[in-house]
Amino acid sequence: MDTETTVQNTERKAPAMALVDTTQESDVRPVFAVKGLTLRFGGLTSLNNLDIEMHRGEILAVIGPNGAGKTSLFNSLTGVYRPQEGTITAVPRTGAKEISVIGHPIHKLNRAGIARTFQNIRLFPALTVLENVQVAVESTQKSGAIGAMLRSPRQRREALAADSLARSLLAEVGLAGCENDLATSLSYGAQRRLEIARALATDPGVLLLDEPAAGTNPNEKAELAELIRRINREHDVSVLLIEHDMQMVMSIADRIVVLNFGKKIAEGMPTEIQNDPEVIAAYLGTSSSDDQVLAEVTGKIAAHAESPKDNAVRVKALAVAGLDVRYGTIPALKSISFHVNEGEIVAFLGANGAGKTTTQQTISGLVRPTSGTITYRGKPISGRPAHELISEGICHVPEGRHVFPRMSVLENLQMGAYRFRLVDTAAIEHVFELFPRLAERKHQLAGTLSGGEQQMLAIGRALMGRPSLLLLDEPSMGLAPLVVQDIFSIIEQINAEGVTVLLVEQNAAQALSIADRAYVLENGCIALEGTGRELLADSRIREVYLGESVC
Repeated sequence: MDTETTVQNTERKAPAMALVDTTQESDVRPVFAVKGLTLRFGGLTSLNNLDIEMHRGEILAVIGPNGAGKTSLFNSLTGVYRPQEGTITAVPRTGAKEISVIGHPIHKLNRAGIARTFQNIRLFPALTVLENVQVAVESTQKSGAIGAMLRSPRQRREALAADSLARSLLAEVGLAGCENDLATSLSYGAQRRLEIARALATDPGVLLLDEPAAGTNPNEKAELAELIRRINREHDVSVLLIEHDMQMVMSIADRIVVLNFGKKIAEGMPTEIQNDPEVIAAYLGTSSSDDQVLAEVTGKIAAHAESPKDNAVRVKALAVAGLDVRYGTIPALKSISFHVNEGEIVAFLGANGAGKTTTQQTISGLVRPTSGTITYRGKPISGRPAHELISEGICHVPEGRHVFPRMSVLENLQMGAYRFRLVDTAAIEHVFELFPRLAERKHQLAGTLSGGEQQMLAIGRALMGRPSLLLLDEPSMGLAPLVVQDIFSIIEQINAEGVTVLLVEQNAAQALSIADRAYVLENGCIALEGTGRELLADSRIREVYLGESVC
């Protein structure tokens, strides 16, 4: 398909013509220039004085652990969020006038040449594959609703052009022959490609892709990587990519920017990023080149291993066998089996999208398994609703904390004890002993707390349910290092009081330093398992997180 010729033969380019310099001279201005960008949500700082430039014609990947600020950056670049400080300027198309993104309506940014896809697919489910793309083409055309009602000559010409362009784009992304299928009937990978075709239908100068490979199988990922290269090189579209599949990122990115705690910690070529100590520290919780830090963590693991729990004979508290979970056609967990013994801390590690959160949500009753069994203390609990499992002693602290923002700290804790007729004041006092900062702020609204304080409150609220099994999902996400140390020390203390802990964590070194055992998930399967000491020394951990073969 000759996209340039097709576009010139339609009238849909008119809204953007005022921005385009027809001299077509080489334009070396950055596609995006981000300076001093700061974005806050209440007490949480999502982006912190961030500076980034995107060069024209490149594939730029933005990576980082959970809570690093990647999606917040995307939403700021596309006008969804309005940062409190800093500037974003953009020159999406070659020769266009520079625009200020902050304060610009989303639809005008799209017309200026900024297009995006979403982390969670947002197709029009009741429309066909062809209609999904035609909607995007028609949004750039001039005839509008009145012209469509009157069937004016211009509208008829534009409708033919929209149909032709939509079909060409579908062929470009490998969906020829699916035009009349409902969008939701496609496989997950095909739906991802359809979303890209719809974005391309707006004739972007820059395409932002938010986790395009999430939920796709290896063959679909390979096809997607080739499609992104083709869009970039043959159609002269700059690509900004958030992706957690590190092998894919390393294979297609020209440059990589790494975020952590809302700050840029590294920038460079893929090979430079793979070997950057600060990047390794962000993903694994310690630098593989920092012998002192590694010795400290290994020492903690050794001390943990040399202090076994009182019960010499292990009794299984939780047993999971052949667990399979699917979201529609997307496999999230693939027949995994594991167990957690009474009194243990067991960690689940792995890159984003590996299936860690799904594992916990299935155990706690938030997600129904497709197949497999889950037993807790001898009772089958597969498929039971979450409120029933709380009565069995299973309490879940979800990723993202999910405190009640308009309730006080004290009221949040009282909500954690809702299953009891009376709130145990001794239980509240125990939470305040574990988290003295919460005692100081017990009448403060939860939404005004810092991120670390909200995490403390979420754990404290779960403890009010008197758990025997505590599920913790990414307790270190988005927290400062000193706060992370506090949280992990308290997790050890909770465990010492007799609570079994199943910990999902991306900070591998921290998790392994307190865990009795750990499992490493990759693409919905258990790739590795062992003790903390064994896994910390296993070079394959780094491969799982950074997509690098170290064998």
